[in-house]
Amino acid sequence: MRRAGLLRAASALGLVSIALAPEGCDERAEDPCVVGPASTVLDFGGDGQAISVDVVEEADRTILVTWLRVDVRRVTDAGAGPGVTKLARAERARLTKEGALLSRSSLAIPPRLAARQGSTDQVSAAWTDFGVFFRWIETTTGTLPNGQVTRSVQTVTSFVPEGGGPIVETTPAELTCSSCAITLASASTGAAVTMLASLAYGTGTTGALVLRFDARGAPAGVTPAPAFAQPLAGAPIPVGSLVDPPGGAAQLGEERGDLFVFSPRGTYVVGPALEVRAGPLPITGPGAFVRFDAPNDVVVAGPVAGTSTGEPFVTSTTYDAKGAVRRAARPVTRATAVGGVAPIAGGTLFVTRGESGIALSRLDASGAKRGYDVPVPTTATAVALVDAPPLGARLFEVVGPRVDAREVICAP
Repeated sequence: MRRAGLLRAASALGLVSIALAPEGCDERAEDPCVVGPASTVLDFGGDGQAISVDVVEEADRTILVTWLRVDVRRVTDAGAGPGVTKLARAERARLTKEGALLSRSSLAIPPRLAARQGSTDQVSAAWTDFGVFFRWIETTTGTLPNGQVTRSVQTVTSFVPEGGGPIVETTPAELTCSSCAITLASASTGAAVTMLASLAYGTGTTGALVLRFDARGAPAGVTPAPAFAQPLAGAPIPVGSLVDPPGGAAQLGEERGDLFVFSPRGTYVVGPALEVRAGPLPITGPGAFVRFDAPNDVVVAGPVAGTSTGEPFVTSTTYDAKGAVRRAARPVTRATAVGGVAPIAGGTLFVTRGESGIALSRLDASGAKRGYDVPVPTTATAVALVDAPPLGARLFEVVGPRVDAREVICAP
């Protein structure tokens, strides 16, 4: 009767269900989730092309979509050929979990960055509550009379306020050096920006610093990174050789106001100064997804190798804030990446990407697979999954020049 009621509700909403047979079959496996048709909730529009599109759920449970806009121009000077892309703007839109547009903003890149395009690296933009925090590395190369090539690098941050006002620019002395290499990672919670800089020197020395900025781009402190965020040890190189980027440089992520550190030493949920909120958790590789539900619940879902077909199998493990296993790894589905994890009534819903495309999978409260995998008919390049009671969940998809949303309903 639950199944019939679910399908009647789906029919009334115009939803469809296409189910793939699970690995095993029981009565519960006859209750697939159903996904609704895609509806466009945001069109990037405008001139140029949207790149680096990101969709995340924020701490206030709104959906934040951010992207960079590039112009494609024909450049003939300095030997450049046609079709050179030029970064032009940083843009964002904030949506409700139902997909309604709350706000939309667009800010031009800082003049210094615009003037140096072509001689910069690691350009990134992070929105705060008051504007956009840009950061990049400027590289200067030269040749000594003896033919030795030299290279110096300088990190620049530039905050562009929304609504006008002076640009706040910094060139941290700690991140200006020669015979060195720097790898940057940064993330914004809206109220502050955290930047992790991993450094390598020609002497073989490596290290990492945490730089904090307030929501208006002003420096708020520089401290050594904790041990778990330090890069791997290096080795001396011959004088005159260019320094390679530090090995094992940690990366930063953000979702729902939480910051995550991914490094060869483990995975951590951290605060703005990289103070540990949860961890250590196992090392996560490409395609993994970490969800933190404060204060003591961390779900780590990601692909592991070793299936008979050769395709990775996604498993889900639940930990407490100290990194102790609360629920051992449970199989989810065959896939190469996890795009999102959302709690739903009676369990957890996963969106994954595999050889057959994007699909939804469900575990019940005990961690057992429930129902069929449900394929999602989309060509999305990025997705975000959020809980949406009482329906179950909502799936946001980046499809070309737009963002679509679908309702997902699962049986109780």
